[in-house]
Amino acid sequence: MRDSSFSIVKAFGIMLVVFFHCNVLPVVGSLAGSICVSVFFICSGYFFSGKNVQPGGPERFIARRFRSLYVPFLKWAVIFLVLHNLLVHIGVESGSGLGKLYDWQAFSQRLWSVTFNMSGFDEQLSGTFWFFRCLLICSLVMLAILWTIRHWFGEKSLHRAAWVVLLLLVLLVVWKNMLGLKITGVAQGGSRELAGLFMMFSGFLYRKYEAKVPVGWKWWPLCFAILLSVAFFYPSLMSYNQDTPHFFAWTAASYAGFLLLRGIAKAISTHLPKATDFLAYIGDRTLCIFAFHFSAFKVVSLLKVWLLGLPSGLLANHPVTNAGNAWDVPFMALYFIMGVVLPLASKHLYDTYWKNRRRRVVHGLLSHFHKKC
Repeated sequence: MRDSSFSIVKAFGIMLVVFFHCNVLPVVGSLAGSICVSVFFICSGYFFSGKNVQPGGPERFIARRFRSLYVPFLKWAVIFLVLHNLLVHIGVESGSGLGKLYDWQAFSQRLWSVTFNMSGFDEQLSGTFWFFRCLLICSLVMLAILWTIRHWFGEKSLHRAAWVVLLLLVLLVVWKNMLGLKITGVAQGGSRELAGLFMMFSGFLYRKYEAKVPVGWKWWPLCFAILLSVAFFYPSLMSYNQDTPHFFAWTAASYAGFLLLRGIAKAISTHLPKATDFLAYIGDRTLCIFAFHFSAFKVVSLLKVWLLGLPSGLLANHPVTNAGNAWDVPFMALYFIMGVVLPLASKHLYDTYWKNRRRRVVHGLLSHFHKKC
């Protein structure tokens, strides 16, 4: 029987991402932000199979990763680039700062950056697309490291070597931040990639020692206390300019948050079948929410501007439109709900109608071609 608990963990993770981006409550937002992205890297490392480093495995793994991360990134990043100037003209995006209009040279450079470096995308509606690049790079680097370890030392050495890799990653983070170094060729310098790789190897080791790691309800208060302490005293995110103290604080919050979510997810999957189905449905479709919840926010901003009679220029505020009054909190709930529901509904419609229709058209053309032949 399929274990749905990790799908539930990812559902919690993506809902925390959406909540963090629409939040107006500082400490609560810091708590959500400290764990919302790291859980995906831990889960990715957890599911990294030893088969990926066996003969024939790397090729299949690389093909899957490019198909699931690079292809959707490229498709939607290019679409948002093409629409950028139109969205600025109609007031959906800001026309100043990072949102200025693109001339042909700027558009072409961004198109090249999107294609060859997975950077240069629209910083507003595509602002979360760095996640695709980071997860792809971390996955490929992890594959290369574990393949090398297996090739030289054998498969039994993978988990022992993973501890060494974790230590080396910590040293690299400290070295990088002490001297202000950047990983050449990686957009924004590579801080997120080092942090993501650290979490992926943590997830890889967690699977090995899972039975020894407590996630029962008795440990939940301690995990929550760690999360709250980091959020209140030393807010830390998986940011592109994360310094060393914030890296360690973020790591503590990420571990505590993951174990808390894992424990809650296991309890839900055991005792609440209907909630399990609902959350697993969300957790299995996190990428579309990750990519399009900023676009969904614009629908709510349009409604807020219209209902409250706000200046139309506030529609371009990113990621949400705040009125600076008591209406911001109830609208925060609406932003959260629509940030999850609208991307899911769009994906459902796409899968149900357009994708199936496209398959029928392709099948019909192929059948017609074979009859002609």
